[in-house]
Amino acid sequence: MQKLKGFATFNNMSTRNRKELSLPQIDTVEDIGSTQWYNKDLVPASVKLRKWKMHTYVFFWWASSFNQAEWSIGSSLIAVGLTFRQSMVSVCIGALLCALAMVLAARPGAKLHIGYPTLLRSSFGMWGSKIFVTMRGAVAIVWFGVQTYFASTLFAVALRCIFGHKWTDIPNHLPESAGITSQGLVAFFLVWLLQGPLILIHPSRIYWLWPLKGIFVPPAVIGFFIWAVTRAGADWVTFDTNITVAPAHGAALGWAIVNGINSVMGTLSPMILNQPDIARYARKPEDAGWPQGISMLIIKTLMFFFSISTACATRVLYGQAYWNMWDQLDAVLDTNWNATARTGCFFVAISMCLGTIGTNLSANSIPFGADMTGLLPRYLTIVRGQIIVWILGFAIVPWKFLTSAAKFITFLGSYTVLMGAVLGPLWADYYILRKGNIHVPSLFDAEAGSLYWFAHGFNWRAILAWCAGTGLTISGIAEGYNPNSVSVVAVNLYSLGWILSVSTSAVVYLVLSFVFPVPISPASGFKATEPYEYLANKEGFYDEDLPWNVTSGTENYRDESITEIQGSELDGVKGEKVS
Repeated sequence: MQKLKGFATFNNMSTRNRKELSLPQIDTVEDIGSTQWYNKDLVPASVKLRKWKMHTYVFFWWASSFNQAEWSIGSSLIAVGLTFRQSMVSVCIGALLCALAMVLAARPGAKLHIGYPTLLRSSFGMWGSKIFVTMRGAVAIVWFGVQTYFASTLFAVALRCIFGHKWTDIPNHLPESAGITSQGLVAFFLVWLLQGPLILIHPSRIYWLWPLKGIFVPPAVIGFFIWAVTRAGADWVTFDTNITVAPAHGAALGWAIVNGINSVMGTLSPMILNQPDIARYARKPEDAGWPQGISMLIIKTLMFFFSISTACATRVLYGQAYWNMWDQLDAVLDTNWNATARTGCFFVAISMCLGTIGTNLSANSIPFGADMTGLLPRYLTIVRGQIIVWILGFAIVPWKFLTSAAKFITFLGSYTVLMGAVLGPLWADYYILRKGNIHVPSLFDAEAGSLYWFAHGFNWRAILAWCAGTGLTISGIAEGYNPNSVSVVAVNLYSLGWILSVSTSAVVYLVLSFVFPVPISPASGFKATEPYEYLANKEGFYDEDLPWNVTSGTENYRDESITEIQGSELDGVKGEKVS
């Protein structure tokens, strides 16, 4: 018998059956070829690639929390009028919701070992999924540029600590309309170059970065928090009342807190949506489950506490609520230009710069690579996609989004509006409609009438549900950039952002799916007869699916380099082609 040049999952086959079929265990999918619907990065991650353990995910969240975007969340709430206690209420509720959402998002990826682009086919259809893969990819480009800009501003502070006036006196040759100085552009370019070598590493092989980052980055940032609070006197009453902007009251206060929750969801939404791309490499599903959810909740809450406290402390010290770390560090240097301050600020700035780069990889580069693989699997892999976002990230002007704390919060909220409604149909489909019974081979079957083909490759139910969830909140984005341009009702709906869009899209999807039912699985037709997560516990395969030739059912897109299984012993195996 010739060796199967495809991808096979043998975990559900007995040793006796493997010997009878004379088929070797396949730990790599390097030779499966590529078509419109699959390549080595879209099929389930092989056992060889499942290297992420429980402590890897714990370190991942500990490390990813130390970045400028999340530091700015807490401090920006202070800057727009919330007190210390009010800000902490917002971020704690937001962190709790994110922890729950993250566990829900991770489970399908950890169980089935497939990423977001592949999983999306089960609820949005083979062609419909590409719409939302493209959308996430477009957002990832913007976020990649924003995170690179964040890192570059911190790098500029580090260069100031080293070179002093020789750095700050660099003449600016750019017009004011550019939104950035020559000095800032140089720092941006250097950080952009620094990320180049890291994006060439496949995500399954970069798991070592998170423990390393988790060890080296936090001490400097926590040290800055301790210094600022100690220097300000650690007077929590002063922190909670010394407002330098007009404080919110009454209904406005309630909506400000809700908006703060939405902002927290905004900065963490990319990581929620990206969970299948990371959880698919889990050694076992439990490693990507509640342990990382609990660790994420604790770590995020601590991070927000550090950032809010530091923002309050610097407000007491310098009379202004700075919402980003580079302004906080510059304020320290402006009033304490000495060797001690320069050394301390250097280590804080360079640590947070490296931390932001690491987050940029996990939250933007890797997901974009996965998206490009889902769009053009014949030509692109995850690493090739990461190279593309690296190039495009230099082409945008991210500093235009971040001219004030209010616009920063609006920018974060806009992500929840566009992408939050994707999670509603995805979760409703997996947990309620199909009860965890996703048939993996059908995710690669693009023939008309196949399980996830729906109507011409589009599941109109999920698309309408996304439109409903997004439509309720999208008009509020205009208010952040152009005040008084929309009604108060629209602004308040926008403040509910993530919660409203996810819940609305989920309910609409379920209603449409019950009124206009779709087949749940190949074996059960329109009703779910299998027990809960019957297929998920078998990694998405029925016993008769194995061994699985990934090209089965996709003859129109068949790659000629894949050899069909030969031998009469496989006659009658469901989905297999025998020559």
